[in-house]
Amino acid sequence: MNKSITVFCIVLLSLVVCALSFGLYYVINNNYDFSNIKIFSYSNVKLLESKTFDEKNIIIENKVGDIKIENSTDDKVYVEVYANYDLDYSIDEDDNTIKVTTKREKSYALFRSSKLVVKLPKDTSKDLIVNSEVGDIKVDSFINLKPYIKLATGDIEVKEVDTLEFDHSTGDVEVDTVKNLKGTNVTGDVKVGEVNFVTLKTSTGDIRIKNITDKVEITKGTGDVRLDTVTISENSFIKGGTGDVRIKNITGCYIDSKSHIGDNDINNGDRKAELELSIDIKIGDVKVN
Repeated sequence: MNKSITVFCIVLLSLVVCALSFGLYYVINNNYDFSNIKIFSYSNVKLLESKTFDEKNIIIENKVGDIKIENSTDDKVYVEVYANYDLDYSIDEDDNTIKVTTKREKSYALFRSSKLVVKLPKDTSKDLIVNSEVGDIKVDSFINLKPYIKLATGDIEVKEVDTLEFDHSTGDVEVDTVKNLKGTNVTGDVKVGEVNFVTLKTSTGDIRIKNITDKVEITKGTGDVRLDTVTISENSFIKGGTGDVRIKNITGCYIDSKSHIGDNDINNGDRKAELELSIDIKIGDVKVN
């Protein structure tokens, strides 16, 4: 036993030495400037710049930091940039578009933060395109807005929009009310309140939807699906790998359910209905009340 522990410690120490040697080699050969490293930054987040525009399409290219899309009190667009460090950013405008861009800094610091606040008219129907690498994204209620959101790491939270399309890698997605929802989520849960048409593709994470009124297309990897109330006007499907499927209340369709490994408990399905909900999963239980 003691010999095994000794061998383990020697191997571990060797790995640490190799890692430190590689780091030192990298620093020396790349002329790394240590003056760019800031260990702590305790200063409060402050407003760096605020601009006002007439209503136009919005494009946001964000490297790091939270983004908030809020309601303005008039028909203008307001862009506000906040940070507690020297954030590299730009706010540009042409005839049709306002573009906000943030970049990563060459200096590194713990406890630094930044955020973008964009205020739009509540009834705006202009395009909103957000491409963000790291940070949470929150969107207020906009009855006509049709945003496209691409996010690598962070959560997405939307109160109400007309149409939402998202491409999301890591984090949770929560939408209160939307007519048309189309999204891809690699890792994280998806929670939706009210939706008409929904198309979701997920790899890992649970899906919970309270009310669907027209069509559902769900392709999942690993995770449970929970649907409270479903009323479809078009043929729909739920398919995927591992996880349970539970539907509390569904009307007006025939349910064709198949679980390759798991139980199928279908208590509410109209075999004479013209519409069909197909459920096909590899491992997991299916239960429809």
